[in-house]
Amino acid sequence: MDELFFYIGLAAIAALVFILYLIKAERYCAGLLAPKWRKRNAFLFSVTFNTALAAGLLYLNFPVVLKLILLYVALLFEFQLVFQGKPAEILFVSGVFMFHIMNIKLLLSSLYIMAFEVKSVQEFEDDFRYNILLTTVLLLLFLFLEAFEKFTDQRSIQLLLKNRGQLLFATSSMQLINLYLLLLSISYNGQAYTSLTALFLFCTSVLLFGAFYTSFRHAVKMSVMMGYQAKSLSLEHKLEQSYQNIRELQDSVFIDALTGVHNRKYGMEKLERLLEEAAPFTVCFLDIDHLKQVNDKYGHGEGDRYLVSAADILEGVFRGFPVCRMGGDEFLVLLPDTTEEQAEKLARNACENMKSLPFSYAPSFSYGIVSQGQEREKGMAAILQEADQRMHAYKKAQSG
Repeated sequence: MDELFFYIGLAAIAALVFILYLIKAERYCAGLLAPKWRKRNAFLFSVTFNTALAAGLLYLNFPVVLKLILLYVALLFEFQLVFQGKPAEILFVSGVFMFHIMNIKLLLSSLYIMAFEVKSVQEFEDDFRYNILLTTVLLLLFLFLEAFEKFTDQRSIQLLLKNRGQLLFATSSMQLINLYLLLLSISYNGQAYTSLTALFLFCTSVLLFGAFYTSFRHAVKMSVMMGYQAKSLSLEHKLEQSYQNIRELQDSVFIDALTGVHNRKYGMEKLERLLEEAAPFTVCFLDIDHLKQVNDKYGHGEGDRYLVSAADILEGVFRGFPVCRMGGDEFLVLLPDTTEEQAEKLARNACENMKSLPFSYAPSFSYGIVSQGQEREKGMAAILQEADQRMHAYKKAQSG
């Protein structure tokens, strides 16, 4: 009777530890993979399924290898049914659980064999201490999962699950280890145990823990690093886009909306900077002839077309120099390190090009040119006034 109570108590402890482990495992996996059902339903299914599976594998007289294969297939089935992860994620997470189940059992079994001098598998499974061993395995699984959750950042695991290359590396390494554990089970299942065998199995389990966590930590670190790299590239792209937007905004401040050339604000600021520098420069002040008459006779749409065409000609002729629309029909071209003779030649070219425009009226420019030397004898207002006067003198001479 006492022996019966002992086994019942041991079974109750094992069941309690098993349920605690299932709760812990279900909650942890729910944080990594989205449950397909409500949490309560997913947990009830998990407990019922795993309890039935564990009882069946424990009491059915199947070979150890077959039990391990059935356990892994059942884990894959449960993870696929309960959670919404991709096949690669399901394979990895279920493989991690399978590794800990097999390797912890191998570790404790080797210690048990050395401590109690077990000679065979049959003797091992018939001894009451075997039930204590299974209970201890469940307890250690719970403690391992507790430590795994505490010392491993869940966000890092999620990054690993999203990183296809690193997930493939970690899963491949883990499955090779699991395959080796399965081969060990096949190799030593029907053999007599010795202390040397037990020592080999113990050392092997310790080394396999090292191999698993080394590859796992490497994959996690690489995933985190690649995650930061992807974030950095994304931030760089956003920053570059922001700079581009700022540049476009700045450009829009200095661009004339109709013609696309620089506006008066830009021309005045550029002229002011040229005056502050020591190098000589020349300004060319141009006026589109008869724009008012074109507007009155043909409409403002045609007048706008006249303005845009004139601006295009100026940009083509004065290539490399800033062309600015000062307002209405007036344009200013700033020519650093350019003599008055060179500017005169460019202005004449612009006037010749205007004549080639296919308009029913005669498009033309009037212009005035003023040079400023290093002595800076004129200010901004004086330069613009003199250029305007020369432009009007040119216009008067052309019309007369």
